Amino acid sequence: MDRILSRPLPRIAPRHGRIAAALFAMATAGAVPTQAFGDDDPVTRLVRCGEASCLMVSGRRDDPAAIVKVNGRPVFVEGGKGWKLRLSLDTLREWSDGPARTIAVSLHAPDRSTKDVAIVDLPIGVLGDTTDLDTLRVRVR
Repeated sequence: MDRILSRPLPRIAPRHGRIAAALFAMATAGAVPTQAFGDDDPVTRLVRCGEASCLMVSGRRDDPAAIVKVNGRPVFVEGGKGWKLRLSLDTLREWSDGPARTIAVSLHAPDRSTKDVAIVDLPIGVLGDTTDLDTLRVRVR
């Protein structure tokens, strides 16, 4: 039987040096991550809009002046840091590629220098792409 020796791998650079180098590389490349959404990604759900159904998208943003876009199109939102918007399903179909399961919600700083993008799940089957299930197995732990 072969014997495997276990020993720690040598560190290439001290931890703080690696972190500083990574941050410096991102800053010089112009890819500094933004926190425009805060800690919460937007969420979606179906709501009633008169006789029809609409998609409600809601979320949070650090700067109430940030512009919200859905699939690259600017939208009017209600609220400040906590915002929401409603899209008709016809508009959602027009702005999406086929039977999409997600939308891209982006926040753009007023000076347009930074943006934050979240890929948000749509409610199941909202754009007509449903899956027929033969069985559904549920486990309780």
